[in-house]
Amino acid sequence: MMRNLVVFSLCVALICAAEDSGSSSEPEHVHHDQRIIDGELAKPGQFPYIVRMTMNNKYNIPSSCAGIILSEVFLLSAGHCCFKASNVTVSDLNAKEDDGTEQIRSQMDVVVHENYVDEIPPPNDICFLKLHDPLIFNEYVSSIPLPGSYEEMLSGQRFLIVGWGLTWYPGASTSRELRWGMVDNFNFEECRRQYSQHDCLVNEDMICAAGRYPDNFDTCDGDSGGPLVKFDPQGTNLLAGIASWGYKCGLPDFPGVYTKVSHFVDWIQEQKRNYS
Repeated sequence: MMRNLVVFSLCVALICAAEDSGSSSEPEHVHHDQRIIDGELAKPGQFPYIVRMTMNNKYNIPSSCAGIILSEVFLLSAGHCCFKASNVTVSDLNAKEDDGTEQIRSQMDVVVHENYVDEIPPPNDICFLKLHDPLIFNEYVSSIPLPGSYEEMLSGQRFLIVGWGLTWYPGASTSRELRWGMVDNFNFEECRRQYSQHDCLVNEDMICAAGRYPDNFDTCDGDSGGPLVKFDPQGTNLLAGIASWGYKCGLPDFPGVYTKVSHFVDWIQEQKRNYS
């Protein structure tokens, strides 16, 4: 029996100013066609640490993001996702249907990194959330470990990406179903050079990751704040990054850019102490 392929594309949360301005300085190898990317539907309990967030953005328009569970009460997300966060839902395989295992929390304290800047691309794009009512951990809901402070990812490291983002780019609506894919650590200096063509600064607090040809997995609108997971088939998966920004979607020379969590571990631990 042939396995049905699921159309999947996780697209970038933010788009650099060069695209918005209609700049004609784009290199010739940047494609503008829609990219259809195969992926997998998540299974119940497969990614118990991801959270679906609803919020109003800075223009007071309802929007959606993702988040990451650190404990029964502590979550992480992207800083640009934390304007007026209204509620979080865990164990939510289908955003449009009742899966029977969801937990919803609407009361929380939110701390955006003090050096976050609301610009494109956004530096220090991380926020910390403390739920007033703890989550109930079970086979569908649990946490993911943090990396070591300033732990670096090796060349060739594979990552998992997960989210409810756009299923094609440019797309009109996000996915109703939780989907996932695999990406690889992208050479940092090459990533920095590519984005410098669009006046986008990739700094040391960021990780670049891209899917392998021909899939070209990437993170997309609606996936902001979701996890970039260090994949270890023989050990423990760790939280490596938080979906942040990038140029368009699934372009092989323009990887997704993620907040490097290891550079913020001390800040996260400080927030935990403040809210314990």
